[in-house]
Amino acid sequence: MKRQLRITRKMTPEERQRYAYDLRQSGKIWLEVGRELGGVTSVRARELSRLHERRKRMLKYATTEWEKMLIRRTYRTEVVNNLRNLGLSNNPEMIVKLGPANLLKEKNISKKFLSRVALLLKECGYINDADAWIGIRQT
Repeated sequence: MKRQLRITRKMTPEERQRYAYDLRQSGKIWLEVGRELGGVTSVRARELSRLHERRKRMLKYATTEWEKMLIRRTYRTEVVNNLRNLGLSNNPEMIVKLGPANLLKEKNISKKFLSRVALLLKECGYINDADAWIGIRQT
């Protein structure tokens, strides 16, 4: 049991969600899924599995590669839905133009989310420096 606990603690949130989903699909009850995940409650195990299902559904309806990358990179699907409602989920140029100060005013958008978006924007070549875009001063 301790060995399994160590393995799941090193997983990313997405991997834990997928693992919970796979365990449930293999026929385990929520209590067993929770134990496999390192002793989480059955309620938390179900939540992790449903988060994976929601991400899968969102990826199915993503219209651009940018939106797929955004969904994969962020762990809170409601934030991506909010960007979608604002017309920004498929428009990285507009995200850059609006900037973090304006985005933080929107519902469900946090500094943690913006740091992930900034890294993705940098990786895709939309910005040169993620920290500078967010406004973090380097010492």
